[in-house]
Formats: sequence, C-alpha cells, structure tokens
Amino acid sequence: MVPPPSTRPPRGYSLRDRLLLLTLGIVVLLVGLTLGIIDAFVRQQVRRQVAEELVTTGAVFERFLDLRAGWMRGQSQVVAEDPRFSATLDLPDADPAALARTVIGEARRFQSILGSELFIATDAQGIALAELTLSRAERVGGRRTEAGRLLWTIGATDFVVTSAQVGSLMVTVGVVAGGREQRPDAAELAATAADLELEDRLRAPGAAGDVAAQLQGLFVTDLAAVTDNDGQVVDIIVRHIDSGRDLSDWPSIRSGLRGQPSAGLRIEGRRLFHVDVVPVWSPDRLVGTLTTGFEIDDDLAGELRDMTHSHVSFFDHQGQLVASTWTGATRLALEAGQHEAAGLDLPFEIVAEGETYLSQSRQFGRLLDGNQQQEGVRGSYLIQRSLDSASAFLDMLEEVLLGVGGLILGLAAALSFIGARRITRPVGALVEGTRRLAAGDLQHRIVA
Repeated sequence: MVPPPSTRPPRGYSLRDRLLLLTLGIVVLLVGLTLGIIDAFVRQQVRRQVAEELVTTGAVFERFLDLRAGWMRGQSQVVAEDPRFSATLDLPDADPAALARTVIGEARRFQSILGSELFIATDAQGIALAELTLSRAERVGGRRTEAGRLLWTIGATDFVVTSAQVGSLMVTVGVVAGGREQRPDAAELAATAADLELEDRLRAPGAAGDVAAQLQGLFVTDLAAVTDNDGQVVDIIVRHIDSGRDLSDWPSIRSGLRGQPSAGLRIEGRRLFHVDVVPVWSPDRLVGTLTTGFEIDDDLAGELRDMTHSHVSFFDHQGQLVASTWTGATRLALEAGQHEAAGLDLPFEIVAEGETYLSQSRQFGRLLDGNQQQEGVRGSYLIQRSLDSASAFLDMLEEVLLGVGGLILGLAAALSFIGARRITRPVGALVEGTRRLAAGDLQHRIVA
C-alpha cells in the first residue's frame, strides 16, 4: 500500500522566498548607497559654497567699514577746516567755562549736520572742550511742569521740552535745562511735522527712530522723542554733553595733536564706536583735535544683514557682545561668550533657534582705547548663515529620490517575484516528484 504524500509544510524559507529576498536586498542596498552618496556629496558642496559666501560677506563688511571710515575722514576734515568751528578753538585767553559753552554750541550744530553719535573737540593740550554722544533711552524718568516749562528727566539730566500731536502719536523735542534753551514752540513743531509728512512716515514699521533723528538734527536739540497717546516711549534720542576731561593720554588724541589723523575703534563705556580723529588748525598753528564716530550697534548689524542675508554680531577687544542681529536666547548665549572664538578665520557650525548655522569669526579695525593704552587691538565680528536654509532644496531632492527609489523597489519586487516563480516552479516540481517516487508512488509524473 502506497502511503499518502506528506502535507507537512517545509521548514524555513522556500527557494523562491530566498531568491526574492536576495534580489530585494540588493536593490535596497544600491538605492540606499546611491542616496547616501548623493546626500553626502551635495551637503559637502553646499557647505563649501556657504563657506565661500561667508568669506565674500566678510569682505563686504570690511569694505563697507573702510568706505564709511573714508567718508568720516572727509566729513571730519570739512568740519575741522570750517572757520566757524576752528575759530571757536582759537581763543587762547578765553575763560575756560565760556570757551567750553561756545565750543559746545558749535559742536551741537556740526554733530547734527554729520549725524554722528560721537563728537569730541579738544584744545591743543588735549583737554575736552566738548564731548557729545547720542544714545537711545528706554524710558522717561519723570515729567513735571516748573515755572511754566515742561521738563522731562532722563537719567540724571533734566530737559526743557516742547510737544506736538502728530496723528495718534506725540513728537517731543527739548534741550538740557539750565543751558541754551532755544527750542521750537508747539505750533512750529506741529507745522514742521506737517510739512515733513511725519504722520504718514510714522505709520511705517520702524520709522519712529528715523523721525526722532531727523527732528533732533533739524532743530539742533538735545532730545527728540516719539511717544503714543498714553505716554509710552516709541523712540527717544538723547544728546549727552560733557567737557573738561583730559584726553591727552589717548593714543588717537596724541596722534591728532602731532598733526596726524587716525581712524579705528573706540570704547566709550560699553559702546563701540568707529571713529576718525583729525587735527584742527588755525591759519598758523594747531589749536586742537576733532573726533567723530558712529556707533557699531544693532542698527548697523541690521543694515549689514539686509545687505548680505546673514546674521552678524560685533564684539569688542575683550569678546563682549556690543551689537547683533540676534535676539532672545541666542543673543544671551553670545553675551555670555558662548561662541566659537577659538575658530577664528575658520568656519564652524553652531545650532541656533533650531537651525544649523555655518559661522566665521574675523577681526577688524584698530581699537583706540586710551584708558588701557591698547593701540592696535582689534574688534571682531561673527557672520552666520543658515546651512539648513541653504540645503532646503536637498530635502526636496531626497524626497523625490526616495519616491523614485520606492517605485524602483516595487518594480524590482514584482519582477523578482515573477522571475523567482519561473525559476523555482520546475525545481519545485522535480523535488516534489522525487519525494513521491521515494515514497513509492510510482504512478506520479513530473510536470515542469
């Protein structure tokens, strides 16, 4: 009696399954290697391109600063040669207090013309006759009326002010109390605001600072402000005035007193200025020096960002952050010194706000710091451009390649299934026939 054929399923994978898995494995490996090679190559090329753009951006920064230094030198020379300015320094027998008041009055006017944040005039001995700095204030310390005058207190200084309504905002100009109190009245201020179409300009985002600066320059005042109807500050520009300091030990001033102009960087408090120092001559002798300077601040950083589409931060000679396009946690990290200063002149990667940035730090300028006698020390800037944004197209390319790879994988699976079936069917029939014959089924016929 011939025993029935066994119905027990074969152990392990069938030959067809093994051929199918082998084919699919080869296809997956080839697709994965291809995508990996493309990804690595393209990302390397993107990084190299961004690094080259950082070098170009650095050259743009330095060229911009050089051009601004040249412009400052020309403007400073014009002021120094103006008889209205130089004559105020050429009064050797004048009372020092009266001389300082005269020089400060002219310095106010010429600083307003130049629009510089720093304006210093010294006599031939290096004594400051006028030190004028412009800065932005965050709030008004107090408002009061005294002897028919409206006074604002900012810091430790009182200003006599005039205000005028401009649409939904209030514009205010003022001068330091106790000094030259010449200022426009409310009607003149309102008329000027109307002529300059300040109401329309104030509606534009970020325009308040430009309006305040123009008002201060136009009226040659020590204060210009834009506030809302609730008295909240939109923007305030304040002129700080001082005199009497001995600046003769500053290397830049010493150079000017020898008749040699110089340019570079100057630290005033925690503010970094790009300055130019020129000698001031009367017809027959040197009567003093003039220093003009523009602050390296967030506004400048923003201008450079708009020009180059890169984040930029500036640091003084001690590595302290003085200006940046960053805000929030990234700015706090930079202020704490958490940047790759060791990577000077070499690109390095940093993660900020969830993005990877390629960064490069370079030195610039020459720091003129009379307090520490550090002639020749330089500041630095940090340029950062997003690698993620630059390689965004690669993510789209990878999605397309993955789609193509999936299609190839599906096609390979179908072809492998058909091919494996054609190959394994005759072999399977032969194996089955052999098994039946071995079991004694001599009637079985092998059909390929």
